[in-house]
Amino acid sequence: MKLLKAHPILTIPNAYLIDSPAPSNLSYIWSFGSLLGTCLVLQIITGVTLAFHYVSSVDLAFSSVEHLTRDVTNGWLIRFLHANGAAFFFIFVYLHIGKAIYYGSYRSPRVLLWSIGVVIFLVMIVTAFLGYVLPFHQMSYWAGAVITNLLSALPWIGKDLVEFSDLENMFIYSSVLPTIGTVNSKALHRATLRTENDKRDALNISYSFLSMLMGLIDGDGYLSITKTPAGYIRIQLIISLDMRELELIKYIHSVLKVGRIDRFPKINTVKLVISRTDLQIIVFPLILHHNLYFLTDTRRAQFYQVMFILLNGIKKYSELPIVIPVYNKLPETAEGYTKLPFFLNWIVGFTMTLDNPLKLKRTKNMLSKILFKLVKNYYTNLIRTNLTNRINNNCTALVIWGSNLTSNVGYPKFTKLMNNIITLPPYYYDIIVGLILSDAWLHKGKPHWNAQLQFKQSLNHFPYFWYVFNLLSHYCSKLPSLKISKRLDKKTISMNFHTRALPCFTEMYNLFYVNGVKVIPENIYDLLTPAALAHWIQGDGVARSHGLIICTDSYKVEDVAKLMNVLKIRYNIDCILRFNSPTQPRITIRAKSMEILRKIVIPYMHDSMLYKLGLKNHK
Repeated sequence: MKLLKAHPILTIPNAYLIDSPAPSNLSYIWSFGSLLGTCLVLQIITGVTLAFHYVSSVDLAFSSVEHLTRDVTNGWLIRFLHANGAAFFFIFVYLHIGKAIYYGSYRSPRVLLWSIGVVIFLVMIVTAFLGYVLPFHQMSYWAGAVITNLLSALPWIGKDLVEFSDLENMFIYSSVLPTIGTVNSKALHRATLRTENDKRDALNISYSFLSMLMGLIDGDGYLSITKTPAGYIRIQLIISLDMRELELIKYIHSVLKVGRIDRFPKINTVKLVISRTDLQIIVFPLILHHNLYFLTDTRRAQFYQVMFILLNGIKKYSELPIVIPVYNKLPETAEGYTKLPFFLNWIVGFTMTLDNPLKLKRTKNMLSKILFKLVKNYYTNLIRTNLTNRINNNCTALVIWGSNLTSNVGYPKFTKLMNNIITLPPYYYDIIVGLILSDAWLHKGKPHWNAQLQFKQSLNHFPYFWYVFNLLSHYCSKLPSLKISKRLDKKTISMNFHTRALPCFTEMYNLFYVNGVKVIPENIYDLLTPAALAHWIQGDGVARSHGLIICTDSYKVEDVAKLMNVLKIRYNIDCILRFNSPTQPRITIRAKSMEILRKIVIPYMHDSMLYKLGLKNHK
């Protein structure tokens, strides 16, 4: 007797696959059902594998798919197996359906079987549609937009179904950005597009920007609660700045996408005015969602009063109560303020327009004594005192060269003799090498002038930017400035500083620039010290689950090869070359070398940049 018929386990597949009774007129046409089962198993295996690397975010979905295709081992194979498996799935389904129709398999007594098959077919279509939308490239985005908007053709309920089909919108409306209080029907009608479309964009506004905005409103804004001629309450948020800050107002308006900008040339003032409806739908929900609150007594009182009005539906000005409940309590100590997660960005916003000590003095009545001392210390001690101290000529102690350098911010223009005696200590030289490799650049106004170093970082990286500025303030004459730039129709706010034009920077310019183009010098093996490597990574490093990517997009391939040689030979770091685009080479450091890299650069890393090494801030 055959083993297939004698073995207790093998008899089961034998009974169903080999010795199963079947009509003699069966042909290969009846194989489509089993082929569909094979396709289903393939789709499940490849789909689950793809899900390990997929990021379900509007901003990161496409990038995660590209990472899977380009960086993950055999990721391209898994993705294309899944995509082509879906295509073959439908080919076999249509052939299977065609066979069933040809042979009349939909007739009695197989009506129920046919109906179940139709339901499975419809579920397949919906599932395939969802899978096609997931990569979120142009075709999948518009496919999703067209298909979901087909539902809008249904009378009465079509528009509601389209909104309901957007799961992210449904999540936003139900929990993330709820409208505060009851909105006037006419005002809500005017704000319909904002309610349906812009709440998604509002969630992408960075926490650091909102924290900075809270400080700016505390210092230069106010919540206006006035009485209309008919006795009703009018509520507005107004940010009033000098006309010189028009670009800052425009940037805030472009990010929030609410309010209007009013210019008053006669009094040299520009204002951003945000209406009550926009406060209820966008601004206040964002503040509550991120657990932010005002720190000045005046602004807190105004905010509490407005919230009480909105939550209780008060319309008449005469109905306002005398006593308003308090929603948040302020810290009682200076340490409590500094531990607030938004405090650093708040103080940047609060002091952003303080360009002289007189304005600082005017803020004394706005703040509690503890908070005023913190702001004063930040503004005067950190910016003025620490950055304008001069060397103590009476000190005779022996110190390491470069460890006692103080700021020259505010010091008059150097003489030619002073310029020539200024040099870069080794540690500062290493820092500048790392900065030049990443986000800093050297600039000459004219060919015969000395070069100056310029450095720029986004507001999100303000702690690291301020750390670098403090290190190099000895070579600077001015405080950092706020820059608003536009790239790919998107405005960004950043901090910028530049050094004096000095011969020591000209030497570095001649080393790193050829005909005005940044290059990698031949002696990069000696220049790329651990400190330089740390600042290079802090500027251009991008953390990934498979290691670290260093963005060397602006360099030629031969220059990138020089850098890779230093990493491999000097530091024994395993790295490979990949291309973000045909003209943008990047260095990828493998995960197995990350521990080696951490030991080398952590002593020179700023706490806020440790995430680029896959670490939490622990300093």
